[in-house]
Amino acid sequence: MMPQVTKPHLFCLPAAKCGANPERPRTCLGLNMRNGKMTNLGKGVVKAAIESKISAALSPTRLIVIDESAHHAGHRGHHSDGESHFRVNVTSAAFRGKSRIERHRIIHEILAEELAGRVHALALVASAPEEAE
Repeated sequence: MMPQVTKPHLFCLPAAKCGANPERPRTCLGLNMRNGKMTNLGKGVVKAAIESKISAALSPTRLIVIDESAHHAGHRGHHSDGESHFRVNVTSAAFRGKSRIERHRIIHEILAEELAGRVHALALVASAPEEAE
């Protein structure tokens, strides 16, 4: 499938062909004018990294990651491309016997790279399976 050219430096693939979720109907690839390389400009890259890292490290029975960046437009720490504010709800056996602070530290360690970069805010609900609603 050939990408649709939307601007001289921007190419978009329909969601059905690129695996994007229904909330984000296209994945866009843009030519970085500084280095001449194609870059994924689609939303969801940071969200996908959060989901992938938590899934790999904690084998959760439930994982919900919500990008709340749009609610913070214009606020300090908001990235112009979004994906700066997230709400994460995770249920994992790895949290059994751990305090809330210990659970949050575990998640912060897993997401250290994202928290040092683009992620400005991370709201967490971390529970063991027997505590989940």
